[in-house]
Amino acid sequence: LSPSSGAVGASVTIAGGNFGSTQGTSAVTFNGTVATPASWSATSIVAPVPAGATTGNVVVTASGVASAGASFTVLAVPSISNLSAAAGAVGASVTIAGGNFGSTQGTSALTFNGTVATPASWSATSIVAPVPAGATTGNVVVTVSGVASAGFNFTATVPDGNFVQGNNATGETPQTTATVTYTAPQVAGDLNIVVVGWNDSTARVQSVTDTVGNAYSLAIGPTVQSGVATQAIYYAKNIAPAAANGNTVTVTFTVPATSADIRIAEYSGLDTANPLDASSAAQGNGTLSDSGSVTTTNGNDLLVAANQVQTGSSGAGTGYTTLVITSPDADILEDQLVTAIGSYSATAPVSPSGQWIMQMVAFRMAGSGGGTASQLSVSPASNSFGSVQVGNSAIQSETLTNSGDSDVMVTQVTVSGSGFAVSGLNPSLTLTPGQSFTFDIVFAPTFTGTSSASISVISDASNSPITIFLSGTGIAAGQLNLTPTTLNFGSVVVGASASLTGTLSATGSSVTVSSATVGTSEFTLSGLSFPFVLATGQSAPFTVIFRPQSSGTASDNLTFVSNAMNSSLAESLTGSGTAPPQHGVDVSWRPSASVVIGYNVYRSITSGGPYTKINLALNGATTYTDNTVQEGQTYYYVATAVDSSGTESKYSNESATVIPSP
Repeated sequence: LSPSSGAVGASVTIAGGNFGSTQGTSAVTFNGTVATPASWSATSIVAPVPAGATTGNVVVTASGVASAGASFTVLAVPSISNLSAAAGAVGASVTIAGGNFGSTQGTSALTFNGTVATPASWSATSIVAPVPAGATTGNVVVTVSGVASAGFNFTATVPDGNFVQGNNATGETPQTTATVTYTAPQVAGDLNIVVVGWNDSTARVQSVTDTVGNAYSLAIGPTVQSGVATQAIYYAKNIAPAAANGNTVTVTFTVPATSADIRIAEYSGLDTANPLDASSAAQGNGTLSDSGSVTTTNGNDLLVAANQVQTGSSGAGTGYTTLVITSPDADILEDQLVTAIGSYSATAPVSPSGQWIMQMVAFRMAGSGGGTASQLSVSPASNSFGSVQVGNSAIQSETLTNSGDSDVMVTQVTVSGSGFAVSGLNPSLTLTPGQSFTFDIVFAPTFTGTSSASISVISDASNSPITIFLSGTGIAAGQLNLTPTTLNFGSVVVGASASLTGTLSATGSSVTVSSATVGTSEFTLSGLSFPFVLATGQSAPFTVIFRPQSSGTASDNLTFVSNAMNSSLAESLTGSGTAPPQHGVDVSWRPSASVVIGYNVYRSITSGGPYTKINLALNGATTYTDNTVQEGQTYYYVATAVDSSGTESKYSNESATVIPSP
C-alpha cells in the first residue's frame, strides 16, 4: 500500500496481482468499508480512502475470492472551528480552536496563508500562536501527520514598528473578572494598553492589574451608551519585564459584566515618564464609528483606537492599521503613527449599521519632549453605594492623584444626577507631582429606585476632564409594628408589681430603633438595649412592669423612636393601684374550769416566747381580735386566766398563724 496511512479522501495505490484487468464485480474495502477506485488493472488499484473507513485491513476481492489483508491506518482530519480574532497584526496572539490537532505539536504545523507560525502552546483542541512575520491575508491551516485541515480565513496586517505583541479575550457570559495573557516576553520600559469593553451600562471596572505588578491608569472613559454598552482604555507606562506567558492582565468589575471584550497590546519606544498626550471618545448609531477629533500637543504620537460595536467591525479606518478584530464580537483595535501636532480622530466601518462606541488615545513617543505634561488620575473610577433608605445617606471616599510631572489645578467640579453630592473638594485645588487629595461623595436618595450620576473633574491636566461614575438604590423606609398597642395591667396592690409583654417588628426594610421613653416612674421598660436594628421580618420582645405607688388609676404612653416611616410609635399603658388589705387575727380558747374574772392574751414572733401581752384590759370573753399584725409575718399566741384575787394562770398551749402578703 502506498501510503500505508492517510485521512479520508487520501489517494492510496494498492499494488499486487490477479486483480483482473478491469474492476467488473470486484471490490476493494478499507476495514470493511467499500471504496470507489479511480483506476483498476491486474497489478494496481488506485482508490481514495472512503468516508467512514477506520484503521484495519485493505482487502481486494476479485471474482468472489478475497486477498489477504494489508494493514492501513486511517488518520483523523484536523478541523478548525473558530479563531479568537478574525484579523490581526504581525505579533498579535491568535487562538485556534478545533479538534484532532494532537496532544503535542511534534511534526505538525500551523500556517497563516502559507507562512509557518511558531505556536506558544498546542493541545488536541487549541493552538495559541502569534501572527508570523511575513503573513498575508488568507487561510489559517493546521497540518497534522501530513493531513491538512480546511482553511479558516484570517486578515493579516502589518503594524507600525513600535507594536510588539497583542492578545484578546471575549466572555460571552456575564463575569466579574476577565484575564488575558501576554504570550511573548515583555521588555522593561515598554507600554501596556488594555481596552475593556462590555455590553451593558451597569457594570464598572473596579481594577486593572497584572501578574508583575504594573500600575494601570485610566486613559479615557468609561464611555457609556445607556442601556447598551461601556468601554474604557487603560495603560501602564515603563512596565516591568516578564517571560513569555509570564504576565496576565486581570480586569475586575463591580458586578458581572455582559460579553466583556478585552484587548491588550504592548508597544516599545513610548515616553516612560508621561506618555499620555490627548484622547477623544464618542458614541452613536450608523455605519461608521468615529471618536471625534482631538488636538495633540506633541509632534510624534502613537494613536491607538478601539471600538465596541453591536454588529461588527469590517476593518480599520482611514490611515489606521488593524491590530485585532475580536471574535465573535467583531470589535477592533487599531493604531497609527503621526509626526506632526494636529487634529486627529479615529474611525472604523460598522457593518451592518448598528450602535457603537469609539475611543482614541494619543501617546507620546520617547524623546519627544512630553515628560513634563500634567496628568490627573482618580481612584476608584466608579462608586456603587448599594441600597440606602430614603431619608438616610451613605458616604464613600474618592482620591485624586497628580501622576504627572507638573502641578495640576482643579478648576471645576460638577455633579450630574440627583441624590449625589461632593463634600470637601473645592475648585482651585492644586496638586503637586505625586500629591493626592481625598474627598467624600454623599448619596442621599430622595426617592425609591436606582439612581445613576457622574462627577466631572475639570482641571488643567492633559487628560481633563476626568469622569467618576456613581450608582445607588434608594429603598423605602421600613415600618415599625407594635403588638399589642395597649397594655392594661388591671388592679395591682400598692407596693407590688405586675408585668406584661409586647413585641416590636419591622416590615418593608430594616428599622433602627434608637430610644424609648415612659412619662411616669410607675411604668418601666425592660428587655431592650438601644439602639438596635430590626431586619425585615425580624421581631424583638420586651416587658413593661407596673409598680403602683398610690391607690387610683395610672396611665401613660410608652413611645419608641426609630428611622421608620412611623418614626414615633406609642403604646398605651393603663393600670390601677389598690390599697394593701388590712389583716387581723381572731384568737379563741376554751374557758377555764376554775372561777375566773377574765383572761389575758399574749403574742410573740418567736415560737416559745418571750410573749407580750396585747390586750389593754382584762378580757372577759374567750375570744380576742388582734388588729396590729403585719403582712408576711408569723405570730405565736398564748392565753392566761385571772381569778378574783388577781392570780394569773400559766400560759395556755401556743397557737401560730401566718399573715398573708397583699
